[in-house]
Amino acid sequence: MTADPTSAGTLARAEGMWASTITGWHYAMWGVTALGILSALTLNEITMTERLTAGAVFAGLFGLYLIGIQHGPWPGRHPRVYLAAAVVGVGLACGIHPTFSLLLFIVYPQAWLFTHDLRHGATVTALLTGAAMLGILNSVGFTWANTRTLAPQLLVSMGFSLMLGWWISRIIAQSVERAELIEELDRTRAALAVANQQDGIAQERARMAREIHDTLAQGFTSVVMLAQAAAARADVPEAVRDQLATIEDVARDNLAEARALVTAFSPADLDGAPLPDAVRRLGERFARECGVTVRTRVTDDLHDLAPATQVVALRAVQESLSNIRRHAGATSVQVGVERSENRVRLIVADDGAGFDPDGDRAGFGLALMRRRVDEVGGSVHIESRLGRGTVVRVEVPATSRAGE
Repeated sequence: MTADPTSAGTLARAEGMWASTITGWHYAMWGVTALGILSALTLNEITMTERLTAGAVFAGLFGLYLIGIQHGPWPGRHPRVYLAAAVVGVGLACGIHPTFSLLLFIVYPQAWLFTHDLRHGATVTALLTGAAMLGILNSVGFTWANTRTLAPQLLVSMGFSLMLGWWISRIIAQSVERAELIEELDRTRAALAVANQQDGIAQERARMAREIHDTLAQGFTSVVMLAQAAAARADVPEAVRDQLATIEDVARDNLAEARALVTAFSPADLDGAPLPDAVRRLGERFARECGVTVRTRVTDDLHDLAPATQVVALRAVQESLSNIRRHAGATSVQVGVERSENRVRLIVADDGAGFDPDGDRAGFGLALMRRRVDEVGGSVHIESRLGRGTVVRVEVPATSRAGE
């Protein structure tokens, strides 16, 4: 059998097929015990001592079942102790009178309920059959004629028991397979739900990026161009020219904010490119757009990382650069990504204005970065002082594609 139950109750919890039938097995044990004791009290062919002995056998076996099996669980070897007592009980009861072989009706199934596999169940079944034969022969007489008469009957009973054990084994195996299949389906369904949710989030972020690019960014670009064109006219008073310069500066600042939002909301650019190339591309684009020096150092042993790990790492770099663009006013940025044992470490450092990591400027972007990294079992550490720049250190598990 595929299960390794230590009691009927444990079996009922471990194997779904028994959950609705185990009470029936309890009732069957009670019924056989009551019938055995009633037979011991009413049979006329046995003595009073034999009546008491037979009643004690049924009552004792029922007591062991009630205490150790039904209200167990008995751990480890205890089910084998009960089955050993059942073998002895069958021999004693059948030795008093063949009628008490009715005990086999319940102990045969128990031989399969409380054993580990087909081999153990068959062994216990054979022992029960042998005990019953020896007991009955002791009752009716050890003769060749009695043996020839009794052996076929008991062998047929043992055959039915073996068939029952095979059937139970198959049912339990199928039950376990169905349970594993259901668990696998549940896991797949949960993974699909997460994937669909993430896909929906990515699509919505991409839509917002397009909307910001097509509306706010374009609008601020137009304001900058109009302010520059108006200021370039010769007949514009100096006071108006100053106001136009202020308008241009405000528009440029807001244009930078809009571009930063577009960058933050755009999907991680990993399609067809491994993480090292994507990080280098981010650094080159940042240097080109912001006019700052960006030194990128990325090791080439990151190609086999799981896509989820690559996305989290790239998002962390992307968010760090976005914060530098919006707040730091830096002239130099360093980006490093490397693999060390089972971790991926990335560092984004700048020589900008710095900030208080625990203050108000540690806003939504950093919180979102921490949440993403936490979801994959990583950590974020930020070092920054006003006027001294900022260093963002991120570590995530180096989960490989094969380990997903």
